[in-house]
Amino acid sequence: SPSPLTTPNATATATKMTAKDCGHHKDEEKEKLKKILAAVLAAIFIILLAILIIWAVLKPSKPRFLLQDATVYGFNVTGPTLTSVLQVTVQAKNPNDKIGIYYDRLTSYATYHDQQITLPTGIPL
Repeated sequence: SPSPLTTPNATATATKMTAKDCGHHKDEEKEKLKKILAAVLAAIFIILLAILIIWAVLKPSKPRFLLQDATVYGFNVTGPTLTSVLQVTVQAKNPNDKIGIYYDRLTSYATYHDQQITLPTGIPL
């Protein structure tokens, strides 16, 4: 009598079972994706937490500028051209004790009723 493994039906059945997907690999792929997603979310959380801590410690605020004195030495209209000579004293105050502000360059100009009346002029640092 032939053994159960050598019969044609038994051999075909054994081949089908080994080639059939067990479904376990899809679970492993999902677990890998979950771990990657969790790592990315954890990294984003840590970065946002660091930004929040730095902001809370430094408490950044805008610098304040105060116009202390303004003197007009010359104001002349010749035709369509307006010529002016002004001297101003401006005080800059940095309210942050923990942060320094450094400027590469500063420019200023005068306005009157939201109309610029002088050319932008560089301020020496």
